[in-house]
Amino acid sequence: KAHLAVGGTDAGSFGDEGIWTDSGTLVLTVASGGGLSAGTNHTVSIVLQNNDTAQGAQNVSVSGVAASGGVDNSPVASVEMDPDTQHILGVADGASPLLLVESTFDVYKIAQSFPLASASNTITATIQGSIDFPAASTITLTGLSGTQTTDNTALALGGTHSGLFGNAGGW
Repeated sequence: KAHLAVGGTDAGSFGDEGIWTDSGTLVLTVASGGGLSAGTNHTVSIVLQNNDTAQGAQNVSVSGVAASGGVDNSPVASVEMDPDTQHILGVADGASPLLLVESTFDVYKIAQSFPLASASNTITATIQGSIDFPAASTITLTGLSGTQTTDNTALALGGTHSGLFGNAGGW
């Protein structure tokens, strides 16, 4: 068991931390002097490190025990939580808890315009990812050796989508 920082709008209601077990259980205790009001949404968040392989979304349940101030505490029945089904980074249902995908390139083609020595040659790469690549993501092509092109951190890019890369790439 370990203490795990809790964030979100109502983190203070739980003393800003919870108890985490490797089996995937988080226990939150309502902080002294506080309480959770009936009919009010209470929002907390935790940061977990994702697994390194793909997996389906996890079914997460919530249960509780309402303290009575005495010895007769009252259990609150376990219910399965409703997962968020928003798309994230182009992944369908990407907001569902612990749905993990391995990103791939679904299309990866490369061609040249001119095969004769000592001539100018346009290399055209076509890629399509299985996920969205947000700004500041990098795409790297390796193996483009055997040219007379010198190192250049602002190599001009052309093509329909060159603007997505700022119209320049590093060489």
